[in-house]
Amino acid sequence: MHLGLRKSCVPIMMLAGIGMYVFGLMLLGDRFFLLVGSILFLTGASYSAGLLTLMMFFVKPSKIKGSFFYFFGLLLILIRFGFIGGCIQLIGIFYLFRDFIPQVYASSKYIPGIGPYICSSALLKDFVNKLSGSTKVNIV
Repeated sequence: MHLGLRKSCVPIMMLAGIGMYVFGLMLLGDRFFLLVGSILFLTGASYSAGLLTLMMFFVKPSKIKGSFFYFFGLLLILIRFGFIGGCIQLIGIFYLFRDFIPQVYASSKYIPGIGPYICSSALLKDFVNKLSGSTKVNIV
């Protein structure tokens, strides 16, 4: 089904979703912004990757824990526990995307001015290893 959405609108939709979600948390769990942010982000992700790919991402055995927290948080937001649901969704987002933390860290060397300092910090490298659950972060 084609809804006439341009591919250039998808990142804007996802960024708007993230922005509304963060704004909802800053307002101590405003349900409207948390729900609209979650819906916009999921819609943008499904347009970007495809609905089947997104569903397969959420049901991977390594992502089940994150998926549970994310959708349980969404359910809590729906039944009027906005702040608690938003925090639980953040835990789910962390578990869903923790595999990408080393990639983001490795890409940080390209940030002008501070990139080399970020990558040369042994303390930060150990922190990233601990967060991602990996044994070694490779910086190419």
